[in-house]
Amino acid sequence: MRSRKRSRQVAALGCVLCHGPATIHHVPPTRRRPGDDLSAWRDDRYILPLCWEHHQGRTGVHGMGLRTWTAHFGTEARLLDNVDAAVL
Repeated sequence: MRSRKRSRQVAALGCVLCHGPATIHHVPPTRRRPGDDLSAWRDDRYILPLCWEHHQGRTGVHGMGLRTWTAHFGTEARLLDNVDAAVL
């Protein structure tokens, strides 16, 4: 499910970690919450707003690696709960 409106709403929240300007990070199906749809890779129900640094930078999920990033900031599933509460 692709929704530009939801993507804009989520990005407008700012980075879920530092509240800076955000881009969208799609949470892969294997790292979603129990009961979530695991079929679609880029489903906009499962997106996080992350600034460049926390997305792709040295302290980002793609920069640090998932295991280290999760130890510092928590699971993507927990952060999805925070985003859903703010957008819904």
